[in-house]
Amino acid sequence: RRRHLVRHQTQGTLMTQATITRPRHLTMRAWRWERRKTSLLPVAATAALFGLLGALSGCWNYQYNQEIYAEQQTTWQAVLINGVQLPAMVFLPAGLAMFAAVDAARAQKARSWQRARSLDRAGVLLRAQVLRNLERAAVTALVFSSMIIGAIVVMGFGQDLLADGGLAVIVGRTLASVPCYWAVGSVITAAGLWIREFSGLAAAGLLGSILAMAIRVAAPGLSWLMPFALPVNAMVAKGGDELFSFSDMAGWAGIGLAWVIALYGVARRRAARMEA
Repeated sequence: RRRHLVRHQTQGTLMTQATITRPRHLTMRAWRWERRKTSLLPVAATAALFGLLGALSGCWNYQYNQEIYAEQQTTWQAVLINGVQLPAMVFLPAGLAMFAAVDAARAQKARSWQRARSLDRAGVLLRAQVLRNLERAAVTALVFSSMIIGAIVVMGFGQDLLADGGLAVIVGRTLASVPCYWAVGSVITAAGLWIREFSGLAAAGLLGSILAMAIRVAAPGLSWLMPFALPVNAMVAKGGDELFSFSDMAGWAGIGLAWVIALYGVARRRAARMEA
């Protein structure tokens, strides 16, 4: 009887520990499941493609205006600024929006949110999708910046890049852009709780990219109000001396992170109210 009692108490203790620890792992399990659904290779390939286009654009612009840049003693900065502008402002945010739209539309089609809501696990599913967006943002930023650095080296500005502290600047700008790209994916994830079809979400992503370009041209001081406009600001800011400002990098990273947190809050409330 004593052995039976000890065994029963041990089993009860293990069950209690499992009950306590299991919720801590639910998000990670859901995240791993989201990772199995889609690969990061298309994300990396998209970033590499637009990185190559940006690199070619930066190199061509430098060659075309070489005399002007020579007078200004500008080398790698010109390649970086001109190579980043269009991809980081339009193409990469639009691409990330498409990938997030695929996940959001799939979740709606499979009624994943309704099932998660019925099990009181809507927050787990949301966090898994948000973490997936973070992965895509990090891959996009890393691959794209690598392509730009490669173009700078090919142009023969590698020594200038190291001598001017440019490599640290690009690394800092790349890290600052991650929360900004993350905010773009968060917009579509949140929108996916209202918009059920992929076509609607894709249209929202394209519209966001177009509006970001318009607001950066017409009212750059208001760029922080548009998540799709954040990545290009994090990467190049206004150029000039501000390009080297680490406080500027931290500022844009903070704005991107603030958008992620705000959008998560909105999406969390919406997910909790969806009908099971």
